[in-house]
Amino acid sequence: MKFLRNFNPQGREQYEIADFKKTLEESWWFISYTIGLNFAVTLELTQNLHNISLLINKTDIPFITSDQPVINVFDYRESGSFEPPKEEELDLYYPISPNTAFMMARSKRFSNGFVHVTEEIVNEMNIKIARMAQTHIFSNSEESIKQYKKYTGANLKEFLQQEPAYT
Repeated sequence: MKFLRNFNPQGREQYEIADFKKTLEESWWFISYTIGLNFAVTLELTQNLHNISLLINKTDIPFITSDQPVINVFDYRESGSFEPPKEEELDLYYPISPNTAFMMARSKRFSNGFVHVTEEIVNEMNIKIARMAQTHIFSNSEESIKQYKKYTGANLKEFLQQEPAYT
């Protein structure tokens, strides 16, 4: 962290990038701990604003994941708009395994604790994960990959095709 503490844009004390990388490699555990602690404290302080659920999937369709594994599944974007969501429009979804997913939902769509989901919900979440993927989706089932491949990157493609909001 000496690199960051002693950084001087006038060049009086400059460190090589290699020194910074070495410091970062030696400090990753502390940085990870700090980020995790910050996340935990934030969850504790805002626990009345959202429900935290573990979605249990006992269906024949596994949860899939992607190169964007944590996504907002709130239906704020149904209008086709790419405006950032409002604070209350935040339902974070994170598939942990083919049978389990984490959901932190401001909409309170799911109750706190363990929630058993239907095939309809699994399919909805898988489509949303695939749409938000940039390039890759992952599954323990080749059949699931084939089923959701057509949705991969759809949101990015739509975003790139829209006209700029400014003139």
